[in-house]
Amino acid sequence: MDSKRFGDLPIISQVLPRIQSGLFSRLSSRAKHIAVFVILTLFITLAVTLSSVAVLSTSVSGLAKDVEPLPIVYSAVLEDAEVGATGAILPSATVYYHGQRVGVYEGDSALVSDALEHFNITLQENDKINFRLGDSIFWGMNLCIDEVIYEKLAVTEELPFDTVEIPCQTIPKGTRQVQKEGIPGVVGKLLYTKKVNGELVNSATEEETVFKAPVSEEVLVGTGGVFTAPDGKEYNYSYYIDTVATAYTHTGDPTYSGTVAEVGVIAVDPRYIPLRSNVYVIGDYGDYGVCRADDIGGGIKRYRIDVFLDTEEECITFGRRNMRCYVLE
Repeated sequence: MDSKRFGDLPIISQVLPRIQSGLFSRLSSRAKHIAVFVILTLFITLAVTLSSVAVLSTSVSGLAKDVEPLPIVYSAVLEDAEVGATGAILPSATVYYHGQRVGVYEGDSALVSDALEHFNITLQENDKINFRLGDSIFWGMNLCIDEVIYEKLAVTEELPFDTVEIPCQTIPKGTRQVQKEGIPGVVGKLLYTKKVNGELVNSATEEETVFKAPVSEEVLVGTGGVFTAPDGKEYNYSYYIDTVATAYTHTGDPTYSGTVAEVGVIAVDPRYIPLRSNVYVIGDYGDYGVCRADDIGGGIKRYRIDVFLDTEEECITFGRRNMRCYVLE
C-alpha cells in the first residue's frame, strides 16, 4: 500500500499529527523514521486481521443457511411413552405370562414384584422369570414369565431295515424284483425333553434298547450277461430262463405274429419271453441256435416253449426236454 492510501485511513490521519507534535518532537530524525515505520506496521497488521475476521464470519453465516438442523433422534422412540407430572418418562414394562401378553405396567420407583402383583401373577414351581423380583422397572422392559417343564418319556420307535441288492441274470436287465420283504425292527428310547410354554424346544435320548432287530430286504437286480455258443460266437443277453421244451410242426396256419411257421420259430408265453424277440435256445436236445419268438400256444404257459420241427417224427423223437433260453439284446 502507498503512503497516500495509508493517509486515507481515519485512525491514521488522526493519530499521526498528535504523535508528530508530541513525543516525536524530542526524537532525532532517524529515530522518528523508525518509530513511524513500526507504528504503521502495527496498524496494517490490525487492519488485515479485522478484515479476515469479517470475511470468515460472512462465510460461516452463509454456510449455516444451507445446513438443515439435525433431527432429535429420541423423539420418535419416546413418542408413545408415558410422561409423569415432572415431564420425566415413566418406567414401564410389557408383561408376558406363559407366552401371552397380559399388559403394560407403569409406575415411579416400581419393582418387578409390583408388576406381578398388579396382574395377579403368582409364580409357580415350573415358572422361570427373566428378571429378579427386586429389580426396578425401566422404560422398554419386557418382563417374561415362562413355564419350563422337563420330562422323561419312554417311547418306542420303528427301526428301518436296509436293502441288499443281489445281481441276477434271470430277470430282464435293468429291472428290480423283491426276492425277500424287509421287516422293520423296534427300538425303545428314554427321552429327556424340555417344553417352554407347552412347546417342545429340546429332546435328547438317554437310553436305547433294541426289542426287535430289523430284517433286511433282498432285491434282485437284472444285470444281463454274455453267452458263448458252442461255435465260440458271443451273444449279449438281457436275461435267461430255464424251460421245459416240446415240439410242434406244420399246421398250415401262420404264426401268431403273422409269419410263416418254420424251423427257427418257437412258441412262448409272452409274459415270460416277449413276442418277436430273438432267443438263443440250447439244452438237452443240443444247440437249437438263435430262434424267433413269433408264436404262442394254448398249452404254452410260464416256463414252457414249443420249438418248430419239420416232421412229426422229429417232434415225437424230441419229446420233452430241458432247455435254456437266452433272451438276446
